[in-house]
Amino acid sequence: MNIFIVRHGATEWNEKDLVQGNIDLPLSEKGRKAVEKTAEYLKSINFKMVFTSNMERSKETGKIIAEKKGINDIISIKELNELDCGDWEGLSMNEIRGERVDEYKALMDSPDYKIPGGESFHDVVSRFKKGWEKLMDKTRGENILFVSHIVITRAFLYSKLGIPYNSIRNFILSNGSVSMFEFDRNRYFMKLWNYQPYKNEIS
Repeated sequence: MNIFIVRHGATEWNEKDLVQGNIDLPLSEKGRKAVEKTAEYLKSINFKMVFTSNMERSKETGKIIAEKKGINDIISIKELNELDCGDWEGLSMNEIRGERVDEYKALMDSPDYKIPGGESFHDVVSRFKKGWEKLMDKTRGENILFVSHIVITRAFLYSKLGIPYNSIRNFILSNGSVSMFEFDRNRYFMKLWNYQPYKNEIS
């Protein structure tokens, strides 16, 4: 069984490097164009099911891919929503690293640190596991595509591949990119990471 993980296309906040978390924004024009290129690349790849989170940027990305592939059913799972970033939402990463440096360092150091008004990484991992069980229950062993978020994808790397918390940020994950994993003998194997079909074509 092969699992294709696509990070949702870019929104205007992604382009401005603003923290989104639970802010539910649609794709930007540039984001949609990139996803259309990604969908064209995925058209010839063998998968039969499309899963998304319950957030607009994930669902919109999934719809573009599903339409190109001729897949009618898109299944949304709310437990796979992005990290709730609480008081950080709407701030730039430069603001957080400058004005909230103690909070930022605490999050970098510990998966149990809760962003003020939001979640910890371990909170996300806990609900990710429940959401992933729902996803796997629906697959019947068929190849699938899941439109994810950056922290949810990190939760996947952490819980399914055993990547340590202090290493998961070393895996760059671009908006609209494709990663591929094989699930065999109850283990996950990485076969492709952060492939960007739109690279050098979207300005």
